[in-house]
Amino acid sequence: MIRVVLQPDDLHDLVVDQFGADRRPAALDRLTGGSKKGVYRLRLDDQSTAILYVWAAGENYWPPAPAVPDDPFTDASGVELFATNYAALSAVDVRTPRLLMLDRAGRYHRPTLHWSRTSVR
Repeated sequence: MIRVVLQPDDLHDLVVDQFGADRRPAALDRLTGGSKKGVYRLRLDDQSTAILYVWAAGENYWPPAPAVPDDPFTDASGVELFATNYAALSAVDVRTPRLLMLDRAGRYHRPTLHWSRTSVR
């Protein structure tokens, strides 16, 4: 599988829709450690930043594994689990980065990608 790293131009529509037409991406850095999802720091021209998570096959560095019932190491990744856990942590006032948007429809890139944009509270 060819790994494709996102580029700032890939985020034009996302930036316009979420930050306003007057904002432009200044830099996009792929961060390390997101072995099951792509993690990117988006820097805008006004010096604000956001973290983007991208769940896609091309961003997952783990080989496929069969699901085994009650196995604590079964795959536990994806945008829906992320959203569920975010809601649970927020409900009990655990300090977490603020979730600003989930793109469940894959509008901002390819249909297989899911974006979540967060900023620190």
